Parts: sequence; structure tokens; C-alpha cells
Amino acid sequence: MWLAPLDAGVVLCSCWCLSDDTQMASAAMADSDGGNADDVAEEEHSGSGQAEQLDLDGVDRGMAHETADGEEGPQAANEYEPVLMSMYRRLVRRDRTLATQRDHGVNLVHMAAMKARGHYPQSFIDSYLDLVTANGADMTAADGGGWTPLQSAALNGSPYVADYLGRKLPAADINRRDHYSSTPLARAAVVVDLRTQLLQDPDTTKTNRNKIRAEMDNYKRIIRSLLRAGADISSIPTDTEGRRRRRQLVLTEYTTVLNELGLCVMAAVNAALSPHRSLAALLTPRLAVGPQEAPIFGWRIASYLFDADAAASATTEAIGESVRQTELARRVCAAAVRFVKSAVYQASSNREVVGGTADVGGQVVRVPQLQCFVLEGVDSRPPEVVHTHGHVGLREVVHRARLDEAAKWGLADGAVVKGFNAHLGDADCQFTWQQLGAALQQPTPAPAAPAATQ
Repeated sequence: MWLAPLDAGVVLCSCWCLSDDTQMASAAMADSDGGNADDVAEEEHSGSGQAEQLDLDGVDRGMAHETADGEEGPQAANEYEPVLMSMYRRLVRRDRTLATQRDHGVNLVHMAAMKARGHYPQSFIDSYLDLVTANGADMTAADGGGWTPLQSAALNGSPYVADYLGRKLPAADINRRDHYSSTPLARAAVVVDLRTQLLQDPDTTKTNRNKIRAEMDNYKRIIRSLLRAGADISSIPTDTEGRRRRRQLVLTEYTTVLNELGLCVMAAVNAALSPHRSLAALLTPRLAVGPQEAPIFGWRIASYLFDADAAASATTEAIGESVRQTELARRVCAAAVRFVKSAVYQASSNREVVGGTADVGGQVVRVPQLQCFVLEGVDSRPPEVVHTHGHVGLREVVHRARLDEAAKWGLADGAVVKGFNAHLGDADCQFTWQQLGAALQQPTPAPAAPAATQ
């Protein structure tokens, strides 16, 4: 079986003998760094307008983070992946114990973490790990050297394995320390730091530079996946120059994660509202009322069939693709869920939800998106930037949460791109989280990753 321990490998590794192409693919899975794991461990140990859906004006769609099936990258023998998965499933059906066999503590998840690198797409890794973990392979087990699969993925540069584990493991395992007292996040940062120094070395050849850049991309993806999963940035100390440098490398990737968040939230909200919008649109032309009243009645009738609990679960799950298991994730999820409920039960129509423009007394005026968050106390924002005094919308709330994160970690001004009403700067988001009320100050925790017990 692919990446199988030695005891099971005689039968299972024969899956790779399909053709010369698959044999080359197998060779590509082998370690190519020659002691990379030990080198890194030693380095760290030594201290070294109107629309149908909500939108974010001006946000580049290309900023969306890597998705399960959407990443580009080196893929070995793509045409054989379905065949390989079919063989793996047949083998496991014949003998389920294959998934639980270990060699010196190393199980199939460890092997995937050590060997996969960036050679296989996320969809293949997901299918493979779903198969072996469903049949008993432990995602949290330590091998003979004390390494968990996530720690191995972070050390060996397997971004898709790290992404899979990040979506499955609770925060405690995301931040679990190895025998050098380093978290997976710190471990990946060490490798990026070392690779960066090699790129700056004038003696590094062009061929090696290209290889190093490719490796760095994998490790940066790992860092972003860990940050989305709730990795603790403070686990990287700043008591030495090297560690401060690594902390900054991580913060650079965290900026990318924060800049993805606004678009992710809007996509989650639009997906949650989609069934309601579709039903309202179906009802509206069939109602025996005037053209002005029909959208209002259609929207209201559809609300009686809206499954708020299912929408809330879907919203938090979708946002969990971008951030989860952190205070930022809990705040943003709570705000998005409240917005969806307000849109369905309080707004008069989709037009009020998405905003746009309206003709008022012969003049075209801009109508903001639904402003369903009430600010407690004094609204001190300048009048010229306020759409509705004492109220803000979801975009402003999400950006406020991102600004708070940026301030918490000392990110440069402007590092977090607002993505809407850029002409106002951040003036329309100058309110405190406490003004949004207790429900958002201490929201119900977003669903954590499922337990990894087998």
C-alpha cells in the first residue's frame, strides 16, 4: 500500500508496479533532503452596486486560499491516482489490519507525512487518509522518535497532509510540542528560515535555488494551514535574532490568511442564504400582489421554511476553511451567523440585504448592505463615513476583527487589505468589539475539529 510500513509493504507496495511512470512516481516520493529532519531539529535545539449576493468591493478573487481540489503544483502520475485508490480500498477490504500496522511506531499517516511532500493533490491525500484513518490509523500517535504525523508533515514539507490533519485535529494537537519543545508551526518556520538563508547565499547554484523555492512554497503552505487550524503564533519565542526572524516569517503568512478571511466569510454567508433566496425568487412572481410588495411577501413567506440551525452549522463549517479554533474564528462565526438570521427574519427583501443603489426623490443614492449590528454606547465615527448612525454591517465587523488581530501581532498599517469602501480608509470600522454586545464578545464557540481518537 502506498506509504505502507515495511511489514505490510511486500504486498501493498506492489501497487506501484503498474508501469515505468508509476515507478518514477514512487521514486519521487522518497526523501531527497538527506538528513533534513535531523538538521532542522539540531538548528532549532541550538536556539538558532446592486447584486444578487454579498460581495467585497475591490477584493481580488485570486486571494482565496488554497482549496481541497484547487491547488496547482507538482503531481506525480495523475492518471494513476484513481487506480491506486481503488487498489488501496480493495486491499483494506481484504485485511483491515493493514491500516493499523506500524514499523518502529511509524504508521501510514506518519509515512504520508514524511513522503508525500507536494507530489500529490489535496483530493488524493484526503481520500487516502480518509481511508486509512477510517480503518484504524491514528492521526495523533507518536512514532518511535516521539513525532506525531502533523509534526512530521511540518518538518518534511507535506502541505496537503498538514492541511488534512489541520482540518481534523483539535487545537491541543495542532500546538503539541515535540521532543525539542517546538510546535509544528515553529518547526515549519525553522525550515523556511533556513531555506531563505540558502537563497541569500551567493554560493547557492541556480538549480538548487529553484529547488529551494519550490520547497519553501510547500512549507509556507503548511504554515498557512496551521494558522487556519488555530496554531499559536506565540509558540515561536522572540528571545533570539533567529527566533524573531522566524516569528516574522510566520506573521507574513498570517497576513495572507487574514486577507483571505473577508472573502471567505462573504462566500459562507451567500451559501447559507442561497436556499432562502431561491425559494423567495420562486414565490415572488406567483404572488397576487403589486410588483413593489411581491419581493417583500416572497421573502417573508420563505423565511418560515428556513432552517436556521442548518444554516448556522454550514456557515461556521465554511468559515472554518479559513480560520477555526481561535478567538478570531469564534467572533467571525458568531457575526456571520447573526447576519444570516437577521437577513432572513428581519430584512424585508434581498435588496435590503445586499444593498446597492436606490432612486430617492429623483436622485440615485447608495444603499449599504444590511446594517444589523447595533453599537452600544456612543458612535464616535465621523458622520461622513457612517451609513446608519449606531449601526454597522457584517463587512465592518469582520474587518474590525481582522484589525484587532493585526494590532495584536504588530502587523504593519495597511497590511490587512480592507477590500471595500477603500476611499474611507478604516474610519467606518472605528468601534470596539465591546460595543457589539455580549453575544459577540463571548460568542458560542465555533465547532472544533472532530476528535482524532480511533
